[in-house]
Amino acid sequence: MLGRWKGAYDTTKRMKQSGSSKNDVLARTHTIYVENGNGTFNLMQEWDKVRDQPRYMSQVGGNTRSDRKDASKKKGKGKSSRTGKAEALEIVEEDWDEYKQFKKKEFKRLDKIVLAQQEVAKAHQEATRVQEEASRIKLEAIRAKKMKLFMKLSFKEHLDDYNKQVLEMLKVELFDN
Repeated sequence: MLGRWKGAYDTTKRMKQSGSSKNDVLARTHTIYVENGNGTFNLMQEWDKVRDQPRYMSQVGGNTRSDRKDASKKKGKGKSSRTGKAEALEIVEEDWDEYKQFKKKEFKRLDKIVLAQQEVAKAHQEATRVQEEASRIKLEAIRAKKMKLFMKLSFKEHLDDYNKQVLEMLKVELFDN
């Protein structure tokens, strides 16, 4: 019977909500014990005597987070609240300084990235300009060859039909644009 009660008690401790009192835990344990079909638990005096023995100690209890918070609250009350606030402020300031240093490094890194991107963009613009210039020079060279051919055909006295057609096409292409 005590073993089943201990199981219900451990379940209640696991589900314990913040602010629950010892009486709240015992009331919930009674509910769970009855719901599990064990009837009414009537060995509370015996439980109070054996609950701190290793066999019956709660596996859940011990130093829980809320117990530690309570202990640190009690411990902190012994000190001056100014000292605690000063220590907390010092920690926050250290964290803030660390954050600012991190951000400075991050901004420097981002500045380097921006400069690299600007250099890439300039190089791309220069490459585009060089390609356009090469295309323009190529077109001028072709136009110069066509002009040379036009001049050569223009000064011939007798042209066959093919050369007359070429001369006409060159005249249209070079001068009618």
